[in-house]
Amino acid sequence: MNKKAGKFFMLLVTLVISASLLLSACSLDLSGAGGTKVDLSGDLRYKNLSGQNLASVDLTGRDLTGANLQGATLNRATIKNAIFNGINGTSTIFTSTKASGASFVGATLELADFSKADLTGADFSGANLTNAKLTGAIMTNVVYTDATIWPSGFNPVAAGAKMAAQPTAVPTSTPLATATADGGGSGGSGGVDLSGNLVGADLSGQNISGANLSGRNLTGANLSGATASSVNFNAANLENVNFTGANLQSSSFIGAIFNGANLSGANLTGATLTGASFTGTTYNASTVFPAGFDPVIAGLTLIP
Repeated sequence: MNKKAGKFFMLLVTLVISASLLLSACSLDLSGAGGTKVDLSGDLRYKNLSGQNLASVDLTGRDLTGANLQGATLNRATIKNAIFNGINGTSTIFTSTKASGASFVGATLELADFSKADLTGADFSGANLTNAKLTGAIMTNVVYTDATIWPSGFNPVAAGAKMAAQPTAVPTSTPLATATADGGGSGGSGGVDLSGNLVGADLSGQNISGANLSGRNLTGANLSGATASSVNFNAANLENVNFTGANLQSSSFIGAIFNGANLSGANLTGATLTGASFTGTTYNASTVFPAGFDPVIAGLTLIP
């Protein structure tokens, strides 16, 4: 090798090493869409993660209630005991995930792919799995309800899943009023615009019957005296909501968060409360609960 060629070779080596060090210093991360790092720190509830690449991430025990995961990729992710209640998981890739004990209560999982996923003991109560793929998935002790929608031709029992136990009627010492409110509202949400931010919204006296509020955040909203029969509140955040005197007949609250809500005088006849959280929730003698629901066992507090 002549002297000129030697200098050129050394220059080339120097450039390669410099480029390598630069990339290392920048900690280039291509884990997210478009090469952007996905921030999974902090509160993931209701977070918009649509289209993100979350392959092989560890979300063990994390709470993603109401998150938007439409089109996201969680291939080979570890999501054991994680909470995905009320998520938008349309076309989401869950292939080969470790999802034992995960909760998908009230989740929208149309066209989702759970092929070869370990779903042992997962809860799909009220979830919509229309056209989802479950090829090779481990379904041992997966829980579901009558409201769960499976892919056409799929037999959950044959796959090892089991129907959730139905609540047994428990006598209560609290006198319950007779339901008198009329559900009505067959025309959807009665013309009320529910598309925007509902945190702290004043919906008192409004007719929102038949609306789909699955996974929505209504923290601190006022629904006192509202007609909200047959509403889908699955996995909704209903913390500190005022439901005083509201008509909630036949509405679905699977996996909903009622923490701090006021149900005084509310009519929940025929409502579904599977997996709902009631920390700090209050009610009174006029509250009408679904048959078999014991507010004391559920942790609600009776007020005058």
